[in-house]
Amino acid sequence: MYKTITLRNYLIRSASCLAILLPALSQAYQYTEEEGRVVGRFKLGGAVMDSEDNITLNGVSLGTGFNNDKSGFYSTTFSGEVEMDYFIFDHFSVGGSVGFIPGQSYDISYTPTDTTDTGKITIIPVAAIIKYHIAPYGEIRPYVGGGYSYDIIKSSYTLAKAKNTSGPVFAGGMDWWFSKNWGANFEVKQYIMEGEIDISELTTPLTSDLKSTINPLVLSAGIAYRF
Repeated sequence: MYKTITLRNYLIRSASCLAILLPALSQAYQYTEEEGRVVGRFKLGGAVMDSEDNITLNGVSLGTGFNNDKSGFYSTTFSGEVEMDYFIFDHFSVGGSVGFIPGQSYDISYTPTDTTDTGKITIIPVAAIIKYHIAPYGEIRPYVGGGYSYDIIKSSYTLAKAKNTSGPVFAGGMDWWFSKNWGANFEVKQYIMEGEIDISELTTPLTSDLKSTINPLVLSAGIAYRF
């Protein structure tokens, strides 16, 4: 509960600050033919997880979580992202992004052997996205897009071994340009991914793994710069 409230307050305060500052900076910037076709963005925000675990022991599903617990690997947390877009046409751009979604510390316990492993999972999604820019000529320029991400899973667990994953990604947002080169970005990005963790060392001599539907919904705000 504490982390959820902290994240919500962080997003509300960030949005309020931007709402106050940007109108003061805004010059009602309009499109010109001299604009650069490469846009870079640096964004910070929060990731809300739609997460549920399924444990398999010797090929037999044991259901959701050890001891009927919900997933603790991927709870609501902060996130960061660096992104680059290249405009192939005024309405279409192609680009890539690298994100960072840290996890929370979580115990994996296997009751019959009293084996416990403590650590956290960090997700580094590397995505390629095609975007359609609905109104690419004014001060405020909304867009939607979709693509695919390869998700690097980093684990600090001693016994549990995390595997990388991949899946589709969808984005919607807008750039708010207050000069020729500088602007603000607001975005919602939905990743579809399923993580897999080998927990056989906890359940020796049995072979087991834990598959977790993650599906991070990333809400972010940041700075955009046109090259």
